[in-house]
Amino acid sequence: MELCVNWSKAIPRFIEDFNHFKNPPNYFITFPDISAGSSFTGGGYLFIGAVIHNWMEGNFIQPCPGCERDSHVLRAGCLLSGDGYWVGICPYCGLVKSQSKAMEVVLKGSIRGNWSNELGYKPIIQKESPYRFSIKEGLTRDGDKEETRMDVPGWLAFMKEHYPDCLE
Repeated sequence: MELCVNWSKAIPRFIEDFNHFKNPPNYFITFPDISAGSSFTGGGYLFIGAVIHNWMEGNFIQPCPGCERDSHVLRAGCLLSGDGYWVGICPYCGLVKSQSKAMEVVLKGSIRGNWSNELGYKPIIQKESPYRFSIKEGLTRDGDKEETRMDVPGWLAFMKEHYPDCLE
């Protein structure tokens, strides 16, 4: 059985524990359920630190289509025309989906650009030495630096260690 996050439990806990997420490496954790993008900005899996910050600021919050209370957006996408959707968690109605204001959700706040095209993103700390090509020497490397990446925990390992009660 594959474990998944119970977002109704996790979101309030993440907001309460924001200090745990606002700095690397936890800031860069990506979850398969949380993503955003548009046809003109690109998109991907959102960094949880940016998502929590935007939930707290009200930027990644939309009125629930069922009860009009605040829903925490998990996923949003839109086309150049502005057509799109968002999916969120309402504390009263559960998982909700809407097609209103999808463009606003993607562009509002500091969500745009805080994403990776892959789960398990590990930011580069040090770039490798560049390569160059010459007819005489062929492909050679200028220097001896190797690429170094930040050790960011995977979402499931992180949840099992810190929030096991939010998994189901």
